[in-house]
Amino acid sequence: MPARWSDHAAQRAAERLIGIDADCALASARPAGKHTRERIRQQCRMPPRRNNSHQRYYLVAPGNVVFVMQPPGVVVTVFTLRADARGPE
Repeated sequence: MPARWSDHAAQRAAERLIGIDADCALASARPAGKHTRERIRQQCRMPPRRNNSHQRYYLVAPGNVVFVMQPPGVVVTVFTLRADARGPE
């Protein structure tokens, strides 16, 4: 089942992924590992959700392109993970 893109995610992909085919990057993305998730959380501070049905997860594509996902396969936002990952871009 292909992922659905939220309006916000589509706009962010157009702004942040210049020269990268977002759909191809998403197709090649893999789940983020433990250390990568920590780096993502440092850069992408999202408020915790109380409702578990809105639990977010991260997929990482080559070039450190991060897709923030929400079940059932909705792309919430997208950004490139910085090497320092200490705050918002």
